[in-house]
Amino acid sequence: MEPLAEENQKLKEAMNFSERNTQRAWWERDLAESNARDLEHQKGVLSKQLAAAKDQLRSKSEQLVTASTQLKDASEQLEQLHKISKQKKGTCDRRKCFCIV
Repeated sequence: MEPLAEENQKLKEAMNFSERNTQRAWWERDLAESNARDLEHQKGVLSKQLAAAKDQLRSKSEQLVTASTQLKDASEQLEQLHKISKQKKGTCDRRKCFCIV
């Protein structure tokens, strides 16, 4: 009888071991599924943040283009004013010459 008792004990231990492995596998599967859901959620959040950042950059880029155009126009106006100022100064200098003569 003793060999049968030993055999039964070994079978019980094997079944317990198998049950623990099965439970561990279920727990690991549940954990993997939970992690996958978390990653999908994070992906969605990050995608929204990326889209918002992209929109902000596009807006800033448009603002910079507008500012650049305004600066170019202002620079051209200053150049024209500078030319006019030089012309007026030359006219003034010639008048002074005429006045002195």
